Amino acid sequence: ELKLVINTKEHGSFKPAVRSVFWNTESSKILVGTAGSEIFEFSSSDGSNIHRDGPIDRCHFDGECWGLSINPMLPQFATVGDDETLRIWDLLEKRNIKTCALEMMSRACAYSHDGEMIAVGFGSPQKRTSKQFNGKWIVMNVKDMTIIHETRDSRKYITEIKWSSNGAYIAIGSYDNKIYLYNVKAQDGSFQFSLGSVLDKHNSFITHFDFSFDGNYLQSNCGAYELCFFETETGLRIPAASRLKDVVWEGPTCPLCYNVQGLWPAQNDGTDITSIDCTSSSDDEENIVASGDNFGRVKISRYPCVSTRALSKQ
Repeated sequence: ELKLVINTKEHGSFKPAVRSVFWNTESSKILVGTAGSEIFEFSSSDGSNIHRDGPIDRCHFDGECWGLSINPMLPQFATVGDDETLRIWDLLEKRNIKTCALEMMSRACAYSHDGEMIAVGFGSPQKRTSKQFNGKWIVMNVKDMTIIHETRDSRKYITEIKWSSNGAYIAIGSYDNKIYLYNVKAQDGSFQFSLGSVLDKHNSFITHFDFSFDGNYLQSNCGAYELCFFETETGLRIPAASRLKDVVWEGPTCPLCYNVQGLWPAQNDGTDITSIDCTSSSDDEENIVASGDNFGRVKISRYPCVSTRALSKQ
């Protein structure tokens, strides 16, 4: 005789197919794991969700997860992935606190300088459906996850997004080897985004870029291991790197730049530094840089790191 039916979809599951069940008869609780990487805890007496706000825990569940951005104002960070979701995480509680369904796969996201908005870039190397519009990107209000701007100037998937710290620009990097630089203006309580210039001097897909602290310059890396410099106001490339020797960069996050050349091994042993991030302390002695490579290693070094003999913690 059927006594109880529990539908995980009614409790907010993104992919409700049940993969595992555990029933603790002593405590009258049922643990349910779903295909959406969710764990629910239900009462076996009436089928109610013990955690009324959703599952005990949930995470990305399909494909790869590339996009990550730290909230500059709160101990939170956001991630996007091939499962077509945007997720907000609490750094202190170490759990997912908000999940928003996206219209397609995403591999790049970035908080604005004040943490009030988040930009999400769409697309992936494999096109799954005819409704996947590679190159589209949107800006969402963090509080209610409503879309306040959307556009599409590239036809390849978005690989990187960053806002300038002064809020005047947002840069969109694409797999079409170009960086699209937009002007951001606040007007009557809303924001206007307009394409200012297209930086097309790279010979491969865009991997990383950084704004200078004053927002006047941009440095960028691509899949061809190039380091390029541009003016943000005009979009012109700066061929002489020596002109920018005293420029201070936000982050930086470019693995191929002069201030972190010591992270790379002296010999070519197959190591590829895939990502870096630096602290932003005003005291150089306290600044550190974290780097990750293709072998799954994470290293902590002092910043700037210009010598291959520099000590690091792994």
